[in-house]
Amino acid sequence: MRQENRQFSEILTKIGDGNILTEEELKVMESRFITKEEAQSVCPEGIRLLFTNAAVNAYNYSVLNSVDDKIISVASDVITGCHNLEQENFVRQKLHKMKTDETGGLPYELILVLNRPYMITNNIDVADGLSNGTVGKLYHVERDENGDIIRIWLKFPKSCGRKQATKLRNLGARLNLDDDAVPITSQTSSVALNNNKTIIAKRKHFPLVSALAMTIHKSQERYL
Repeated sequence: MRQENRQFSEILTKIGDGNILTEEELKVMESRFITKEEAQSVCPEGIRLLFTNAAVNAYNYSVLNSVDDKIISVASDVITGCHNLEQENFVRQKLHKMKTDETGGLPYELILVLNRPYMITNNIDVADGLSNGTVGKLYHVERDENGDIIRIWLKFPKSCGRKQATKLRNLGARLNLDDDAVPITSQTSSVALNNNKTIIAKRKHFPLVSALAMTIHKSQERYL
């Protein structure tokens, strides 16, 4: 590794650990700043670091929604405990606006585009590397005979998901998928929609979100 790359790698590690950078290290970081237009030209598929969840969601949506051959997956929400249709419509709208970390890691809408990065939002199998925060690239969207999405196959770096990939290797072979493709199935979560938890939504969806952009941790904002 060249000296300048080693130094930059060490600086990124310090940022990730929340450590204060020296003046020299700050200058190194600032020397690598470029405009949004330059970033889009030089590295259109690079992950963007933004300051708010709203900015992250807006960027992810604008990029993925502009793709013609995208696939949109919407969560299945079953709500119980409402007294009438008007109340159900009200809490359903509330549910659709809730953040992913408020709905058991399951998003309402997921825009799927091949070869784009997606992050796991739940601990599927920590020992297998499939934990909350793991990022992989979308490889294949599997549907059943009715056209419903039943599995989302990703490719992860190194050994992440090896056990899961091996378990369904025969299925992957029948679908003509690579051996390192890892299947992700849907999960369910229960979401309370009122204070006394008498109105509950049971959501079923895939524990994934787009990773084209991510939020910078509060402890890191001062460095970027």
